[in-house]
Amino acid sequence: MNYKRIVLVAIAISFPVPAQNASIGNQLWSSAVAEKTFQTGIKIELEQQLRLRDHSPLFSQTFTELRLGYALADHIVINGHYRYILYSHDTGWRIAASTTIKSASGRTSHSLRLKYQRQQKEGRTPVYHVRFRGTISLPSANKYVVLYLQGEPWLLFRDQQDWIRYRLDGGAKYRFSKRCTWDIFYRYQGDRLESGWSGFNILGLGFRIGL
Repeated sequence: MNYKRIVLVAIAISFPVPAQNASIGNQLWSSAVAEKTFQTGIKIELEQQLRLRDHSPLFSQTFTELRLGYALADHIVINGHYRYILYSHDTGWRIAASTTIKSASGRTSHSLRLKYQRQQKEGRTPVYHVRFRGTISLPSANKYVVLYLQGEPWLLFRDQQDWIRYRLDGGAKYRFSKRCTWDIFYRYQGDRLESGWSGFNILGLGFRIGL
């Protein structure tokens, strides 16, 4: 099966929509992830993230997420996710399950992640999403740097299924030791509102350490 084509389709689904969007602002997302992989193929990750809005002293949200993964094979990984979310004026949580399929062609690698999630704010009705994330990664002139492109459309499940969000990313990962990686990316996120599509720009900074 040609996973590269599937990844390209997942990214391409999102591209026709941005022209309809009006940008509503900018955000800065910062995250730190600690991970531990065992010889059994089990992987545990703990992530802490903070999201800041422009022109506002308040954070958009901060969350703590625990992920438990298992490698079914060299190219297939399943994950369970639990996230506790603190919004600027509210709290919530998310539980999810995902499957990631990976492949490589020469120096280029591809992955496709299918994720199903249930998210709920305190005292509100839960919402359910299916997300399709396609990623293409390739090495740069610097052997410690990997560049990537990523696209992810979101499908909302309710009385009628709707595409309600998409994300388009471009970024770079820098591995400065065997265990530590820095990540910087630009993301455009589009959201469907009652009046149409709106979106915003995101600058992301991440740090990952293996234990």
